Amino acid sequence: MNERLSVQGLRVLGEGVLTNRWGRIALALLAGAGAALAHPPFGVLPGLLGYPLLMLLAERSRKVKGGFWVGWLAGFSYFFIGCWWVAEAFLVNKDQAWMAPFAASLLPMGLGLFFGTATALYRRFAPQGVRRVLLFAALFALLEWLRGHVLTGFPWNPTCSPRVWASRFWPACSPLEPCACRRPSESTARPWCVWSKPTFRKNPSGRLRPIRPSSIAMWP
Repeated sequence: MNERLSVQGLRVLGEGVLTNRWGRIALALLAGAGAALAHPPFGVLPGLLGYPLLMLLAERSRKVKGGFWVGWLAGFSYFFIGCWWVAEAFLVNKDQAWMAPFAASLLPMGLGLFFGTATALYRRFAPQGVRRVLLFAALFALLEWLRGHVLTGFPWNPTCSPRVWASRFWPACSPLEPCACRRPSESTARPWCVWSKPTFRKNPSGRLRPIRPSSIAMWP
């Protein structure tokens, strides 16, 4: 009986947070931060739960506008953490150090528009059943592709990159690691994907150990 009451209490508390304005803002920022921390050099893999949390927040939004804002907040948090190095570059020259806070905030604000567009479209179509997950993933893949092309593109820390798994468990996770979608040069807008295949060498005990990966470029 007590367990049932505690479960009901947690459910009521969760519903209250999801419907409260400030609770939704905090959860959206938390979802983006968790997803960003899943990338190297952090490798906090439970942070990937930020994506289903963001999907839930978009579903619980009353309007498409609300779905956009939860996505934008998550995107701001995601890129604020993932693009910290942009602000650090301005600290090299003391005369340009004053620009660091603007670079650290304006860039995530702009890139967050892609997250917001994805969640707004997801809220607009409001699918049911397993199509929810498929549409959410498809919209994020589409908007991430656009992020890599619009205004010459900025494909940094793509959300669909499974490299976050290998960054923690490599080389035991897989002999063939799918890595991030990147661009071969500044002069082209076509993305490319790199698969890293490990090279092995026998140690004195006779066991194989990985040395370094060799890259294979796959063009669409």
